[in-house]
Amino acid sequence: MKVLIAIPCYNCEKQISRVLTKIERILKSAEQVEGIVVIDNRSNDQTVAVAKRTLEKIKFSIPADIYVNEANYGLGGSHKVAFKLCEKYRCDYLAIVHGDDQANPDDLIRLIKAAVINKEQTVLGSRFMAENTLSNYSPARRRGNKALNFLYSILTLTEIEDLGSGLNLFYTKYITPQILNNCDNDFTFNMDLLLNMVKHKIKFIYRPIFWKSEDEISNAKAFDVGYQSTVKILKWCIGKDQKMVASFDTYNTKKVL
Repeated sequence: MKVLIAIPCYNCEKQISRVLTKIERILKSAEQVEGIVVIDNRSNDQTVAVAKRTLEKIKFSIPADIYVNEANYGLGGSHKVAFKLCEKYRCDYLAIVHGDDQANPDDLIRLIKAAVINKEQTVLGSRFMAENTLSNYSPARRRGNKALNFLYSILTLTEIEDLGSGLNLFYTKYITPQILNNCDNDFTFNMDLLLNMVKHKIKFIYRPIFWKSEDEISNAKAFDVGYQSTVKILKWCIGKDQKMVASFDTYNTKKVL
């Protein structure tokens, strides 16, 4: 089992140093991790500069590199870049840890342990399972997300505990470029990928994670999330789900450190 940790970032200058420092702390308990890549999606702040200074200070014992996308591909596009890099680094598992520090990288240990036990399965982080912890997350947002999880569970006949958190561990063998081509490039990427995994009978399980809302900058508005999530599942049910967005090969990134 070889894991690549990918950290998609957009305007995360306040958080990226904290995320990298937390990842350093867990590596002694995560011998499966073979490399770390920061993927900057054309930030207009100092995210890349801060990431560089932090990596120079930490000096990871495994490859730790920074990439900058050739264009702003959206959150989903950065995920597609991460899947491409996972193949480049010859890893079979891709851990996504968002650069905004909402998730706790310590929980990645829990996901890796679950993947060791449940071989060849994707392990998704859930913010809404009974054992999780939410900080500064309003009751209205919690109820809305749980309602969407319930709707997706009923209509897909699959237990859905989260439509897409910022901490996931994907087993990449079955998540092909063709599947990724059919996923949106914005914040709904995880919903498309989840529905594609259900459609193609790709096995996945959930594990609870800690989640906090603090100083991140989010481009996703609650109403838009609810509306687009509902439209997604209804189209999926009638066979009009997301089709080819763009060829997987069109998402390019450049190594800067």
